[in-house]
Amino acid sequence: MVLQQGVDTLATDCMARYGFQYKPAPARTPSGQSRSRLYGVTEEREARSYGYRNPEQSRPKNSGKQASAPDENAVLLGEVKTYAGKEVPAGGCAAEASKKILSGPNKIDSKRLADDLIISSSAKAVEDSRVRSVFTKWSACMKEKGYSYATPVAVLEDGAIFESPTAGSREINMAVADVQCKKKHNVVGVWSSVEMAYQNVAIEQNAEELSEIKENLHHQISTANSVMAGRTR
Repeated sequence: MVLQQGVDTLATDCMARYGFQYKPAPARTPSGQSRSRLYGVTEEREARSYGYRNPEQSRPKNSGKQASAPDENAVLLGEVKTYAGKEVPAGGCAAEASKKILSGPNKIDSKRLADDLIISSSAKAVEDSRVRSVFTKWSACMKEKGYSYATPVAVLEDGAIFESPTAGSREINMAVADVQCKKKHNVVGVWSSVEMAYQNVAIEQNAEELSEIKENLHHQISTANSVMAGRTR
């Protein structure tokens, strides 16, 4: 992503001022798993292998970043005020780089607003009569298979399922039943459509703020591209 590349470039330049050859961790490609997990497990093949566990979280992780020396980390994160006789920016080189790239003409917390709209839309969707109706059908289907839960959300909130480090046979069987009941009653289709409708309403109601966020994003991308263009000359 160009914004992260811009931040990494400026952080690298900043660290060089203090004599460090800083190498940021490679950017990770999104796995594509997060969207489906908003509605719990939805793929029977995954359920048979991982139960309710996210396959991406079950695989060994390798950030690609080498361990940094304490001094390097201190300058990067601003844990010292000076280094090598030079003043370290507040928050370190990481903060300095982020501030230069992620600033914009409008003083609005885009992440907070986006999170608030998503959470609000999601909460309204699960209380909507159309979603509650398919939840009831799903619950009856699950009960026929030997599992007693009022909604798919209740399954995700059941901490007992995740007490063991890996999925056991009971969890796997229940996850498979969960997917089958969701598909039988089109739970995810109804749930996601209703949630999207609430999101569209939220977008209309917050059009001005979202327009400011869009303007900020354009400014950030332009700044990042300028930084990267300067590096390649």
